[in-house]
Amino acid sequence: MNGIIKIWTITTGFLGRWKAAVFVFFVLTLTVTFPLFIKPGFVFLLDLAPTPQPSPTQWGIVGNSAIFNYLWMFLHFLLPGGFLQKMLLASSLFLAGFGMFRLGVHIRARGTNNWGGYFAGIFYMFNPFVYSRAITGQWNIITAYALFPWLFLSLLYFFKRSRFVSACRVALWCTAIILLNIHIGLLALLMTACVSFFAIMFSCIQSRRRGIKCGGWVAVLFAVFLVVNSYWIGPGISGKSTLGHFAEQVISRTDIFSFFTRPDPVHGVFWNTAAMYGFWGDEDQRYVSQKIFVSHWFYLFFAILALVIWGVVVSVRNSFRQRAFSHHQDDEVEKRPGYDKSGDSRYLLEFWMVLSLVLTGLVALFFAVGVSYEPFKSTVLWLYEHVPFLKGFREPQKFVALLVFVYAIFSAIGVNDLLTRIEGIKNTKFLWFKLIAPGFFLLVPLIYSPGMLWGFHGQITPAKYPASWFAVDRLLQRDQEDFATLFLPWHQYIYLAFAKTVISNPAEQFFSKPIIAGDNMEFGPIYTQSTRPESKYVEQTILKHKADFLTKDGKGVLSLGRTLLPLKIKYIIMAKDSDAFNYTFVENSQDMQLVYNSAELAVYENLIFIGPTQKPDLSPIAPVVPFVHTN
Repeated sequence: MNGIIKIWTITTGFLGRWKAAVFVFFVLTLTVTFPLFIKPGFVFLLDLAPTPQPSPTQWGIVGNSAIFNYLWMFLHFLLPGGFLQKMLLASSLFLAGFGMFRLGVHIRARGTNNWGGYFAGIFYMFNPFVYSRAITGQWNIITAYALFPWLFLSLLYFFKRSRFVSACRVALWCTAIILLNIHIGLLALLMTACVSFFAIMFSCIQSRRRGIKCGGWVAVLFAVFLVVNSYWIGPGISGKSTLGHFAEQVISRTDIFSFFTRPDPVHGVFWNTAAMYGFWGDEDQRYVSQKIFVSHWFYLFFAILALVIWGVVVSVRNSFRQRAFSHHQDDEVEKRPGYDKSGDSRYLLEFWMVLSLVLTGLVALFFAVGVSYEPFKSTVLWLYEHVPFLKGFREPQKFVALLVFVYAIFSAIGVNDLLTRIEGIKNTKFLWFKLIAPGFFLLVPLIYSPGMLWGFHGQITPAKYPASWFAVDRLLQRDQEDFATLFLPWHQYIYLAFAKTVISNPAEQFFSKPIIAGDNMEFGPIYTQSTRPESKYVEQTILKHKADFLTKDGKGVLSLGRTLLPLKIKYIIMAKDSDAFNYTFVENSQDMQLVYNSAELAVYENLIFIGPTQKPDLSPIAPVVPFVHTN
């Protein structure tokens, strides 16, 4: 008991005046994620297909995410994969809420209450953007998004007191975000660049010397970022980056018009996007749209927007009363219990900072709406074709992440100002109103986005890989020959019964031996964007001619076994899900023998497979696509 008390004392002492907020956001995090922890297994979602033993190839061994990927692999040696995966979502939500609370308290313009910070934190955790991204499995985006407030706090310190350490801090926060997701990382850089530009410009207006000094420190900041990230920026500039090649050579107008931001049938695309909706998954019917939970969502959004606008008005008004980032204290704050002169500093956003944030929000809204809004369409298309990195944002609704961040900052200031005014009411008849007002404000974001509560209303439930998957993996491991295995049905996104939903095909990462699985997107008019030679061979030489392969009763003219030889395919794994009924040519082939069968998987062996030292007889096969091995 004494040990527990000692740990509690140390913990509360470390948290200091933040312990109440830590408790609040910890509880809020549990209201979302607790159902995930009480059931063992992995969470399977559209873009989330974890495996028991992840490999670097699951996310890529090079590129911006390489460091995070290796760290994730290391953590798998220490913690169970399912628990680690759930902790990622839980910690992301907590960091988002608590980080925005810290920022909201830091920039409050007046009063001693923290309600504006609590409102901003809850709103930043619970909103349509987070809901849609989380329920489709884009948890790396949520984690990167959660670090925005921490980045902005470091920017505040940097422009208040520019030093090398503070420049490094900003650069490292940008790096951490870009490690998690390249798109959100670019948005973080956009925000940092916008704020820095206005800082330099307004410093130059004050004096040339101050402008040069500010510009110099900003140059140091970005120089540190470039040095730290040179391991992936260098290959990108030299043309050796896979991601850069994909954005330049593969992404086209077809992508832009396939992943466009969706409009609301009543309110159109502009207001739908401003309300933080518009994600393509909302109309894909893979999950319940939050609009089903809240029929009057549009009116609630305008209540939030009113708080944001009021926050902008308050910020502009106060910015003319104080110097940039003026550190101020008042007697009322100093008398507050637990006040720490070194840690209770507050900063008024100077006019240039307010202007840069408003501009950032408007730019984010412009690109998020994108080609879906006719007045913006031609300009957006021109920018996509002439600004290189923009092409990577084929799905423009990601820009809403910045919009939510700007909303949260100004809503914190707006709520804080309104509640401070309410606290100042002297008439005792309004005491009840003063007591319920904070709770009323804090309920608004929860009512606006209730779909996240309790495991997204049961829409996210953990599951386990069936025993048959592990049995098949052991079967493949026992074969010591050099071979590949084809996994069918051929889909990048496949329905698997144990996951109870369509997920990203996990076969290549799950099995220990080389697997060739579908990487065909099948989204709208886009069938595939794969440039892999193996995929082209499978699609155009095997699947295209599946009706022509020789069957056990002598029908057909082509040999399936020989057609598989150029890819060194010895086994075919057939998942008995999705459209497996379209792949009966495998079990009917005279060249394939069933060697394993279960309720979930069947494994067929190529009877005419030969070792790598023998020259294969490639006749008769379908001579459609000459295969060139890339190894």
